[in-house]
Amino acid sequence: MKNRLVALLLAGLMTASLASCVATGNNGGGTEGDQTRPPVSTNDPTQLTDVDQLVYVIAKNAELLPDINTTLGALSVERMTELHRVKLSDQWSVVEYNGTQYYVATAALTADDILGKLFTPYAEALTMYASGTINVRTYASADNSFSTVIAELQLNTPVKVLSKGLSGSREWSKVQFTDAEGQTKEGFVRFDLLSATEEQPPIVVDYSKYFTTLTSPQIMYVYTPENPGGNINLRSAPTTEGSTWAGSLKDGTQVEVIATGKDDYASWCKIRVARPQTDPDDPQFYDEYYVHTGGLTPIKGGQASSLDDILTLYRGFEAINKTYYVSNEATQGLFVRSAPDFTADNVITGFLPKTALKVVAQGSANDVFCYVVEFEFNAKTTYGFVSARYVTPDSNGTPVKTLESLLATYGGFTALPAPATYVATAKVNCSFSVEEWSTSLSLAAGDQVTVVAQGTYSGASLYILEIDGNYYFAATANLVEATTPA
Repeated sequence: MKNRLVALLLAGLMTASLASCVATGNNGGGTEGDQTRPPVSTNDPTQLTDVDQLVYVIAKNAELLPDINTTLGALSVERMTELHRVKLSDQWSVVEYNGTQYYVATAALTADDILGKLFTPYAEALTMYASGTINVRTYASADNSFSTVIAELQLNTPVKVLSKGLSGSREWSKVQFTDAEGQTKEGFVRFDLLSATEEQPPIVVDYSKYFTTLTSPQIMYVYTPENPGGNINLRSAPTTEGSTWAGSLKDGTQVEVIATGKDDYASWCKIRVARPQTDPDDPQFYDEYYVHTGGLTPIKGGQASSLDDILTLYRGFEAINKTYYVSNEATQGLFVRSAPDFTADNVITGFLPKTALKVVAQGSANDVFCYVVEFEFNAKTTYGFVSARYVTPDSNGTPVKTLESLLATYGGFTALPAPATYVATAKVNCSFSVEEWSTSLSLAAGDQVTVVAQGTYSGASLYILEIDGNYYFAATANLVEATTPA
């Protein structure tokens, strides 16, 4: 069983690495960087929400598990298999297949109408034109991990629009077109990239709403770990569907990131690159482009070579020296990343539950509390970031909640400036879990307790209490701060 889990983990890591190499259109020999869905968080598989959805398998092969804890009796289903989803969490879905319910990884599925089954058909095909260089895809999705580019249409190329509708957050159209060999084919095109008339200037899409401008530029470096010394593509817009290739930058090149955002399934950075100066007294001019987030790293060479690198780059982190373990809640392993960005394609490796971790620093980044771990990778000392949520001080992998992990998990809570003593004015029920409330212990009127944080969850106003080294949730109504005698 352990070997099976190791194989699944390594296969997932290899898939993420390989998918990040996919490129489309005129790529000039570079890579697009992160074109895969980011690894999802490993939540408790029992925390599932009831849904009623038609979904499609988008993984090359997906395993349907009859039980969450074993692969015995698992079925393998092919891409584009239709399934009925009845329960959902970030990590797992419960689906019905041939009258039987199975567990399957949520990342292997999509509820988007990628086949256009719910699109509105035109009674008579509508002739429209490519508004620029645009891609035709096998499915109504820009996710390169399963939706292949089957043709690239140039400005004013005519197509017949057969139907249109929503797939995900975008409006797509099913079109009929003539390929370079004169064959009539069908595929999917983003509807906003088609024009009703010829000889129109390319449609300018406003992408600013998808981006957040940084308060000051961030120095980053081009990083192509799958192709050392290779290139990353520059784009005129944050999309591979309607943008033009604007050149490439070599591995290790320094750039300044001025904004970050997301379009469709990919995370992007807006960067500026300094133009060469013939005279140092001349003004410095810059060119602006878009690149995939997965092609950049804040550390030249991709990985920090020392703890000092980490503490210099991430000033919110502090050095510690602890031995922790991967929590049993990380059922598919704990991903180690080259930067504290848990949405990018920056996975270095992964560890199975109960694996000992040498933790050398801790801090918060992007509203996530995380640890820096030191480990051997490719015969050298390496540093990476892991989510504190799936790390425990217990060597058996048993989750032990810390205040830091609770604050990282539940963004609605804030630590008090200092722990405070409160008094119960009536009976107070305390729960170890906030998702599934059950009374773990009760306070009687007059009992004193230490409050360490406060916040809200699902509309309820709550305190986090520290009692005998453990943390509990309690309603604020019957707790008042103790007064100090004069």
